[in-house]
Amino acid sequence: MNSIVHYAGIAAYLFAAASILSTLALIVMFAGVGVFGPINDVISALQFLFLVPVAIASYQTLRPMNPVMTAISTVVGVLAMLIFAALQLSLVAGILRFDQTLGAVLAAGAVIGLWLIAADATLLMGGHVATWLGWTGIVGGISFVLTAVGWFFLGGIDHPAVTVGFIVGAILLPVWGFGLGRVLSGPLMPS
Repeated sequence: MNSIVHYAGIAAYLFAAASILSTLALIVMFAGVGVFGPINDVISALQFLFLVPVAIASYQTLRPMNPVMTAISTVVGVLAMLIFAALQLSLVAGILRFDQTLGAVLAAGAVIGLWLIAADATLLMGGHVATWLGWTGIVGGISFVLTAVGWFFLGGIDHPAVTVGFIVGAILLPVWGFGLGRVLSGPLMPS
């Protein structure tokens, strides 16, 4: 196993843990404890920074299957991850306000969701992950897209698509992260 895959395995575990902590911080914030807003912002920024090495390791594995599409989806996905993190950190630093970042954060999340769908579908088709894990990533990616579509096109925060997308993602993404961390740390991914 090479070092990129090794670090991606650790990063996948960290992504999963950050996913759980970010969701908990968001719930506590919406319960009225406002200090958890910036805590959620920092954790969610870290969550998507942890996803970058996972994307790079996935690219390394998937490149032989379709070099051009894999490169494009990886670059676009990583850019969305970095944009998401930068926007969240700009909130904490007081550079931007929530209303100034919300649309871009949701759009970046949708692009990350599309990357998850593409990467996991390709990993699944190539036999690099178990069926349950590939589908967990695909449905987790759909949850990001569903949240953005619900917000932008179906009525905003009150639309059930936003709630369903959030809940599905909050449940599946940590499972996916822990599962992928195990795969990246084990013998299934080629080095």
